[in-house]
Amino acid sequence: MRTRSRIFSIILFVFIATALTVSTVRAGPRFDDPAPASNPAAEAYLLDALRTGGYADLSEFPEGERNISGATLTSALKDPQVQAHSFIYIANITVVDAMYSNDLILLSNIQLSSVEFLSYVDFNSSLLQAIAIVGSTFHDTVDFSFATFNGNILILNNTFQDLADFTLATFNCNIIMWDSTYKDLDFRRSTINGNMDLRDNTIDGSLIFHAAHVTGELLLDGSKVLGTEPQSSSLSPVTFWTTTVDGPASFKNINFAGEVDFKQSSFLRLDVQNAVFEQSVNLGEVIVDQSADFSNASFKQSADFTNFYTGNAAKFKGTQFNSDAIFRSAIIGRDTDFTDAVFGGIASFDYITIGRFCDFVGTTFNDKFSLIYSTVAWPYFNNVTFNGPVSFEGMQASEDFEIENSSYTHLEQSFPVTVATVGGSVIFTNFDAPAGLLLSRSQFESLNISSEKELKTEFIDIDESDIENELTIRNINMKKFTAAGATIGKSTNLDKVSITQKLDMRNASIGFLKIDEQPNWPKDPTAFNLRGMTYTDIDIGDQGLTDETFYSLLGLVNQSAYSPQAYEALSQFLTDKGRSDWASEVELAQNRRERNQILKPFSGAWLWSWFLDIFAGYGKRPVFAFGWSGLVITIGAFVFRRKEDMVPVEQDDAPVEYNPVWYSFALFLPYVDLGIASKWEPNLERKWARNYKYVHMILGWVLAPIALLTFSGIIG
Repeated sequence: MRTRSRIFSIILFVFIATALTVSTVRAGPRFDDPAPASNPAAEAYLLDALRTGGYADLSEFPEGERNISGATLTSALKDPQVQAHSFIYIANITVVDAMYSNDLILLSNIQLSSVEFLSYVDFNSSLLQAIAIVGSTFHDTVDFSFATFNGNILILNNTFQDLADFTLATFNCNIIMWDSTYKDLDFRRSTINGNMDLRDNTIDGSLIFHAAHVTGELLLDGSKVLGTEPQSSSLSPVTFWTTTVDGPASFKNINFAGEVDFKQSSFLRLDVQNAVFEQSVNLGEVIVDQSADFSNASFKQSADFTNFYTGNAAKFKGTQFNSDAIFRSAIIGRDTDFTDAVFGGIASFDYITIGRFCDFVGTTFNDKFSLIYSTVAWPYFNNVTFNGPVSFEGMQASEDFEIENSSYTHLEQSFPVTVATVGGSVIFTNFDAPAGLLLSRSQFESLNISSEKELKTEFIDIDESDIENELTIRNINMKKFTAAGATIGKSTNLDKVSITQKLDMRNASIGFLKIDEQPNWPKDPTAFNLRGMTYTDIDIGDQGLTDETFYSLLGLVNQSAYSPQAYEALSQFLTDKGRSDWASEVELAQNRRERNQILKPFSGAWLWSWFLDIFAGYGKRPVFAFGWSGLVITIGAFVFRRKEDMVPVEQDDAPVEYNPVWYSFALFLPYVDLGIASKWEPNLERKWARNYKYVHMILGWVLAPIALLTFSGIIG
């Protein structure tokens, strides 16, 4: 369709002139040669032919005899008889000196074919109609600044060895400029009220569109801008600064050798596929109403997209960024795609806003990549290689955030997603990050870190993160796992997870905890902290709550750093499950660890703890208390077994029946009067028995109340 339009534009533009054969452009003269003289005969023929029919072709004049002066050509164009023709055709002439046609008012359409201008050409501030320049050569500056064109422009197969200046020109027409060579081309502050087609040109110097306005489309496909030095210190060799293109702008297959400045420009659509930028490019504050496509473009130096805006999609498929690429504060209305893109320098997406999908598929980052405080609906990374440091600090994603089949090879810094908010799931599938995953102080709907085969990482850190639903970690071998202060709303599933050096879940609320049947967790209690951790349920190895799983749970708590809260949480959980017997076992284990690890040996508290353990199992073994009481009573019954060794306290008590068991029991419970302990005592010859009597009574005063309090649950 575009080819047809291109052909149709040419035919439409030159239909007045009939079909012409463009002759080969002659090589220009040497600048150190003296200017050739004009040929009066050629000048006379030119004027007469133009006056007669508006058609002057000097091809029948021998070469070297086609020379005319600039003044002659200017006079001819101003001649009323010449201007009476609606179309003027001039071919095969050589203008030997400067041509000053500024302020020319030419109401005729004109075509110049195979014309050679040896000196300066000035159409400044002129009023012109349609112009066709074909197969011609300009050895010096061509000045169309401030000119107004009311007809279509065709510039085809020409050579401009110096500046072609269209500064502040007004084109009320379409422009076609194909297959020509320029030294410098300047459309600064010009207005093009139509389409502008500059495809397949070669510009050896600079291309300036500063503050130009194109109401139609702008096409520069296949052109080359080879200049590396700016016209002035304030402008780059290629400048589109503050340019406005109301229609699509196409830079496909273009090559820019020097710096390019698009800053603050505006386009309806921007197509830059397969373009090559040899030096730095500034696209800062560029506005693209629809989509921008930079697929397979090559940025060999820095590319600055700061505050870049596109209302729809931005495509960077296969784009090569050899140096820094800065997308800071850019806004992409819908989707952006970096499939197979390569970033050789810093890739900064800080504060970027992307309305929907942000796809990095097969992308390679060889230096720092950052997405700091960005807003992206669906950030997606698949088969991505991160070779430099990364930061996702403060990222906000309204939907899922996914990294799969990717690798993070930078070993000097962990992979951080901190202070992030993700409305959907955070999914790391087959993501190889040996330096660790730092996911602290973030908010996720759910978090899934899993691998088909075992992956090793330094650590996973979700400290102070809030995970609304599930946390799943599967087939990951790590040195450290920390979740201090984390909140998991529904469940925490640690499946085939190995934690070899440190596990810290202080003050975490982890919902339903599901772990392996024999979890491989740190053996050093100082590296295993469960203080303040709470949960709603626990399942070990998908077995539910059994004797085996209970002792596994107790073993894990015993294996961790001593924390009363850890034991209390497990005890409360077991009590809620109706297993108060297991809860008692947990409390007993807690008391024993407290005595062995916290209390100072041989202190009063330490001795009392030992006493409570031995005598009553800290109240969890009341049978111990009664057993010890029974033992004391039995010993007393043995000591006082013979009535012959006992004497009545009073003579009147002699007829009282004596029973050694009841006597021992009565001594052991002195506050219970059985009417026997006060009536008998060992005889005077048995001093040790009389002394033991008091020991027996003291033991009663101490042990009996403890036994009763233990049985009632007050001591424990």
